[in-house]
Amino acid sequence: MAFSRAVLARQASPVRAWSILPRAGLHVGRRCSSTSGDQAEFTIHPYRDRPELGFERSSEFCMVTLRHPDLVNATRNRQLEMYRTKYSDRVVYVDALFKKYDKTCTGFLNADELRGALSSIRVPSTEFRVSELLQRHGPISLEEFRNVVTEAWGRAREVDFSCDLAEMHAGMAGHFPLNHCRAILFVGRASPVHWTLRSLRHIWPAALVNVQVMRNTSENPNLDPALMEVCMKTYARSGIPGLLTTLDLAIAAAKHSPTAKGGFCVRLVPVADGGKNAARGEEMLVPLRGLPENRSVGLVTQLKARFWGH
Repeated sequence: MAFSRAVLARQASPVRAWSILPRAGLHVGRRCSSTSGDQAEFTIHPYRDRPELGFERSSEFCMVTLRHPDLVNATRNRQLEMYRTKYSDRVVYVDALFKKYDKTCTGFLNADELRGALSSIRVPSTEFRVSELLQRHGPISLEEFRNVVTEAWGRAREVDFSCDLAEMHAGMAGHFPLNHCRAILFVGRASPVHWTLRSLRHIWPAALVNVQVMRNTSENPNLDPALMEVCMKTYARSGIPGLLTTLDLAIAAAKHSPTAKGGFCVRLVPVADGGKNAARGEEMLVPLRGLPENRSVGLVTQLKARFWGH
């Protein structure tokens, strides 16, 4: 069984397989296939434990996976290095952002500076939120700003890797199995749906400024963002009725392919230049494919039980 665990990502090569949205103008890359191993794809499904995979998770979780071209053939050491670099870049970016908005060069952010910094990373920057932070901390130092961002984006999480997920959905009509090596995270089925955004942020092997889940408003074979609506963004509940929990998202995503009306994609805004200039990279759209709940027992195990009684 090919399996590894990463604690701490940087994208080692240019984006090449998913749709890209430069900040000036629009360029849509090759359409992301559900079967090609050199393209990026998120998946989500209700998980039932498979003991042979070694995850030891109950049926209270959904599994989120990522197939990414830089992870598919990478060694375990390379995978670990990518995630360590990711969180290093994130720290550099946050520090550069603080410096950018500390316009008075005092080493602290006042109300206007803090509002600008929070707004730039899509963290709520209402008068109430800014006043609350200032009342709690006073003028915001660099260390306090780091903590505010960590509260919004989440702490570093362990990411599992496996190349042995295909059998879970093998033979299920209308659904491609989880082929190739994939990064894995688990989210509680009953978790608020917008918590899934943190998992998508953590599982992507590069530092991100912003993450949004988009939904197609019509058939969208080329993943055109003009044919999508934002249904989930940081700190905001879904605007789609009935989409309240992570399980709701998994079920909804399984009903439509990422290019069909009602299908989902993830919009990512990466950190540029290793974070040192507080700059943003090219925006990306990555398909989010849903699958049904997986089989809890493998086919070989089922056959053994049926014909040999064990």
